[in-house]
Amino acid sequence: MNEKRIRMMTKLADFEQRNEESLRNAGDYYRSDYIGIQLLKNFVRITLAFVVGTGLWACCHMDSLMKKLNTMDIRETGIRILAAYLAAAALFLLLTYVVCTVRYYRSERKLLKYRNMLEQLILEYDREEPKRRRRSSGAKRRKQGGIDNDSIVEL
Repeated sequence: MNEKRIRMMTKLADFEQRNEESLRNAGDYYRSDYIGIQLLKNFVRITLAFVVGTGLWACCHMDSLMKKLNTMDIRETGIRILAAYLAAAALFLLLTYVVCTVRYYRSERKLLKYRNMLEQLILEYDREEPKRRRRSSGAKRRKQGGIDNDSIVEL
């Protein structure tokens, strides 16, 4: 074994282990699919958080809500709650879009670096191994009674 190849393989394995999730995200998804999935997940999370938060707020202020219930304009209150929800959702979804775009581009760069490292390792193998492969494969075929590709003559 070549010491240089061993170092390259160790670097490659370490890089792959440290960046496994990033490499998988960039390799498995198109950018729009990755960002769309993350936006959908966060939309559901935002909705659940808003519903739970609004419910907890209503429970904490139940006395004042019950007193104002008869005089409160329910339609206007509903519109205000909906506007607050839409504003919060838009803000968090915009933030999610920016963060996921940056993550995806970083993952793409890591994937490119990983592929370059793999290519260097393959080139290192090809520098050392082609002579051995040709000699050993031809000798094995002759011993086994096989036909060498070089000895085939077209008629």
